[in-house]
Amino acid sequence: MNRLRTEVAAMGEVFEYQSDLDRHGRREAWYIMSPGREVGDCEDFVLTVFYRYFGFWGFVWHVLITHRAQIWRVQAVNGAAHAVGYYERLWFDNWTGDPDSAYKPEAMIAANFFDRTRHKRVKQYRAPAILFKLLAGKIGRPSATALVSLLSGAISAAIFWWLAA
Repeated sequence: MNRLRTEVAAMGEVFEYQSDLDRHGRREAWYIMSPGREVGDCEDFVLTVFYRYFGFWGFVWHVLITHRAQIWRVQAVNGAAHAVGYYERLWFDNWTGDPDSAYKPEAMIAANFFDRTRHKRVKQYRAPAILFKLLAGKIGRPSATALVSLLSGAISAAIFWWLAA
């Protein structure tokens, strides 16, 4: 768990928040950020922390197959949709504390995370949604061919997840 806290803090040192609309010209685009280009929003922050913490195959196993590492949609105290990460009793995000404050990444023990941030849980993102959003981010505004490819990939991932369960 200390390594996860360290990863969240390290990401916080280099992370620059920018909304998907400002960065990509569309409402929702999920990315795993490249080293040296840590600009994104809350989903990008959580995805990148998990990817750097677990590596590629660990990310696939913990986030997409077993769901031990989770991405949650929450409602922030200011009413905005927001994403947070959860793994082994630690919740983290790129924005904690006062809703008017600067972004301050922090990993907190689950017992006080929601009291302290005043976020409200909405739903957990599962593998098909995560894969869809990552692929949609990569291909931009999907064409019919891209959508067919995306759906077949999502169906393959769902079958793999079902067989692994």
